Amino acid sequence: MKRPFLFVFLFAAAFAAPAAGLADTPDAYLDYVESTGTQWIDTGVNGETGLKFVADLAWDTSHNGRADWMLVGARKATASSDNTRIVPVYIERAVCFGHGKFVRTTTPAVLGVRHEIVADFTAPSASTLLYRDGTPINSYEGTYAPSTGNVDAERNLYVFACNWGGTANYFAKAKLYGLTIFRKDASTGEFETLRRFLPCLKDGIAALYDKEHGEIYYPQGGDLVAGPVLPRPAELVEWVQSDGAGGDRQLYIDTGIVAKNDMSMIAELEWVEKPTVQSTFCGASNTVGFLNLYTSGGTHQYGYSSASAVQIQGGGNATTAGVRFRIVSSLVRTAQSLEAWALDGSGYYGQRTGTSREWVNLETPLYLFARNDAGTPNQFAHVRLYAVSLTNELGVVRDFLPCVADNGQAGLYDTISERIFFPQAAADGATAEFSLATEVGAVTNHPATTKWPIKRPEWIAANGTNDYVNLDVIARDGTRMLAEVEWNDLPAAATFCGAATNSSSGLFSNYRITTGDGSNYHRMGYYNGSSTLGGGNCAPAAGVRYRVETSLDAGNQVITVKKSENGAWVPVGNGTRTVNLTFPAGFANLGIPIYLFARNFNGRPDEFAPARLYSFKLWQDGKLVRDLVPAFHPADNAPCLFDKISQRYFRDDGGYRLTAGGAITPFPQREMLIIMR
Repeated sequence: MKRPFLFVFLFAAAFAAPAAGLADTPDAYLDYVESTGTQWIDTGVNGETGLKFVADLAWDTSHNGRADWMLVGARKATASSDNTRIVPVYIERAVCFGHGKFVRTTTPAVLGVRHEIVADFTAPSASTLLYRDGTPINSYEGTYAPSTGNVDAERNLYVFACNWGGTANYFAKAKLYGLTIFRKDASTGEFETLRRFLPCLKDGIAALYDKEHGEIYYPQGGDLVAGPVLPRPAELVEWVQSDGAGGDRQLYIDTGIVAKNDMSMIAELEWVEKPTVQSTFCGASNTVGFLNLYTSGGTHQYGYSSASAVQIQGGGNATTAGVRFRIVSSLVRTAQSLEAWALDGSGYYGQRTGTSREWVNLETPLYLFARNDAGTPNQFAHVRLYAVSLTNELGVVRDFLPCVADNGQAGLYDTISERIFFPQAAADGATAEFSLATEVGAVTNHPATTKWPIKRPEWIAANGTNDYVNLDVIARDGTRMLAEVEWNDLPAAATFCGAATNSSSGLFSNYRITTGDGSNYHRMGYYNGSSTLGGGNCAPAAGVRYRVETSLDAGNQVITVKKSENGAWVPVGNGTRTVNLTFPAGFANLGIPIYLFARNFNGRPDEFAPARLYSFKLWQDGKLVRDLVPAFHPADNAPCLFDKISQRYFRDDGGYRLTAGGAITPFPQREMLIIMR
């Protein structure tokens, strides 16, 4: 039987661009968006010390001579003597970055060629890495100029231009494939993701989608040029399988993630045959010998070289063919560790730790199913892959799931970049594709998801009496939520999303509204430690569309509430509240799932919420685990929620029927669905 092929028809109508930053869902993801020298996008991020940028771009070949082209920039005033400026990605023959005065790479950028630039403004030093077509060509590290104190441009950063005293200037002609903006916490050293911009298409308009916060940022100064629409997963599959060193293609996948310290990996995989020589599932090397996960004679190994690698080896601890393993590996500046479990019932294989070298950065990306030796794949692994996630100091950077794309080819879908990574072939003249007949597992979609929704309503509403949805995600610390919600009325107590173990403690309420003595409040958190916005202009009102963002961690909890006003999101009252937890102490895991439109009170729903839901995203430990949108079930056309992550439909678990309303539109990228078998 042939695997389904998905034909996608996109219908888009052009109209005036909506206000930048209004939360929405892209109709399609694009390979790139291209500026022609007149457009700019306001990121909403202030230009200041402590930021870090990762940009993937190609400057237009029509740029020539000595000119100033700023992909991202801001400056406080127009005076040439003013030093309060920050120019993260700037080109003047060479790639420059800095504030006050510039520091720059010695190797010039090449026009018309794709580059990746990592520019770091975290005090007290600055650094940049420059890659051309995936190959490192230069790096720079030095002190700020001026090197004393922090610099604040007091202006939001613009993309494709510099915010020069409030006016867009120094326009760039460039193709942008992706841009992520981070801020480093000076006290903890951890990075917060401020913007994760992905090129997208919405209602025929090319724009940037901030996946971190679920907002689309539209251009000013004209329309951007839309690049090709990216392939999308037509179906998730259980596994994909490489052909190894003995195969006729020697397949491998370039992750695009640089091999260096402070990396970790979680993978579920199965060796199709027990290796007798070294084979690398995920790795890269040069003279330092960085290897993320490899085997030698059936031994699990991980580390920098065979002499210093962490190993789980010998007897029953050796790699076993045909057994599914979960591997957790970590390589930091002072230590490395490796854990392995066999998932066939034989259980834990062991844990080993070892001492690592000091800071190492190979400046070459990790390959899957092979080792990247300065751009040459070798040590090919004959492996069946179920899932793999890669993490570095910036958080989860790749989260791969096997899939078959709507172009009929199998690959790995990265839920972070929204791109599908297809295999390459090392053998000369070989076709670089997984065989659908022998190297692709069974479809893993939920039985109800034989196809995506054809159409969707604008919102789904719960009655506030008995409607609720079990999200099948455990209530615990490390959870973050982003929702667009509107209250039909204001009851005495209602939980939009939450759980509790008893009436006086252990409340996990990602968003709870109460009226109390007549004063209305937005709340979230634990009893005796809730974060509250309420009173005056902070009070929630019925019939108002809110954008609520919450996070609940072991040390603090944050609630941010905005309301829709004249096509934009406006802060409610003081906008954000952060409090330290007073209960419970440390990490909390209630062990029961979160309910939507109600509170899960030890398995019994209560505090039902009379609310409309426009969109809902749920993260745990930095990973997006639910991305729910209103939909109609294909079986009976019943209003429900569709999760784009698990590709599952979520119905009303209260035994009743959610209601739907607003504009009825085609489901994004699924206007017409034709399945051929």
